[in-house]
Amino acid sequence: MPIRVGFDTTTNKELFKKLLEEIFDTSDRPALVEYKEVYKDKKISEEYIRLLRMGGFGMAGEVGEGVNIPTDIPKLGSTKEFSPVRYGLGFRVTDRFERFNKWSLVEDFTKKLKVVMQETKDIEVAKLWNSPTSTTWVGYDTLALLSASHTILKDATVYSNTASAALSTTSLNNALIYFDTIIDDMNLPDPQTPNRLVIPPQLRQTAGELLKSDGKPHELSNTINLFPEFDLKTFVYHRLTDTNNWFLLNTKHEDYGPRVYTATEPDIKVQDAPDTSRDKIVTSQQYFTYGFTDARQVYGSTPS
Repeated sequence: MPIRVGFDTTTNKELFKKLLEEIFDTSDRPALVEYKEVYKDKKISEEYIRLLRMGGFGMAGEVGEGVNIPTDIPKLGSTKEFSPVRYGLGFRVTDRFERFNKWSLVEDFTKKLKVVMQETKDIEVAKLWNSPTSTTWVGYDTLALLSASHTILKDATVYSNTASAALSTTSLNNALIYFDTIIDDMNLPDPQTPNRLVIPPQLRQTAGELLKSDGKPHELSNTINLFPEFDLKTFVYHRLTDTNNWFLLNTKHEDYGPRVYTATEPDIKVQDAPDTSRDKIVTSQQYFTYGFTDARQVYGSTPS
């Protein structure tokens, strides 16, 4: 449906006269784009990307004199594919509307379209973090991002990267212990140091009290607060819809699992309508996909 002169329903057709002092529009703002704080952003030029999970060798053992040294083969896991999805939107304006409006509204609408396209991506990829226990997105082990039953390749050992505790001294300490006791796919210790605490706006003060106080938070004691030693950066994720959920991440790890694969950024194409109306059509499209591979570098809590 094209944008016509009738779009202006004001009594005096204000958009077609320079009688207005300004147009008040709260959507005329920069795009809110935050996904790069919680995802690994990767550019691709392929129709799909396939990744393979693999482990190492077992441990060496004592070998007697004259006895052959045993051989082993690496553990082979599953593959996972990512294929970019196309997202698009546009608008159509009549020649009459473009010709007679006095506020350069076609240019303004084009700017709004750019913002919508950027925020479409940001809102879409936030769905994983707003449903972290959903199997809509699964990793190599076919489990959700947060699970108490994540598997490794070597044996039947499982690990949990999830809890249901509100953000507090105890729960944050448990999250740090999780990173200190991570195991790899051969069931060997692979201790890590997280770098980012992700919270909704409602937990900003709680996070500040935990990470910035000299003494142990919420205690009248001389106990030292050790959390500042971890140099955790707080990221207030405005796309989080649950006011209690929080995450501790190691985004600097080479194998950090959550990722966005971007084939093309949003573009803008302006063209004449394919008829004799002389309308103008402005469209935008982009290709991307998202998900995660391995959940090990993510710890999350979803209090009820």
